[in-house]
Amino acid sequence: MKGIAVAVWVNTLPRLQLGEPHYYFSISAQALKQQPWRPGTVYLLPAGTFELQPRMRVGDVSVQLAQRASPVPVTPVAKLAVQPDDFPFLDQIRGHDDERVWSCAAADPDGFPWDEEA
Repeated sequence: MKGIAVAVWVNTLPRLQLGEPHYYFSISAQALKQQPWRPGTVYLLPAGTFELQPRMRVGDVSVQLAQRASPVPVTPVAKLAVQPDDFPFLDQIRGHDDERVWSCAAADPDGFPWDEEA
């Protein structure tokens, strides 16, 4: 698979209240045609060392990306086998043109998700 784009973000409302989350899932249009979904594993990690990504500004909007990272290695506490049908947004995955995504990212890095399906 050449390109994958996954994003979950929450717009921050006045007084720093969090708005509703927005989800965006996209893979290369060629890959989407092949329906590449396979069984997999979700690893459950200890939360202790994970830090929320700092808020960022996109124009007039403060955006909180809903992702965390650990600055140190962690060991999974459990793992869970999953099937493609376990993913509740499977029917919302879009297809994109990789070349277009790269050119849009170069021209307007803050314009994600450049919402046009391939």
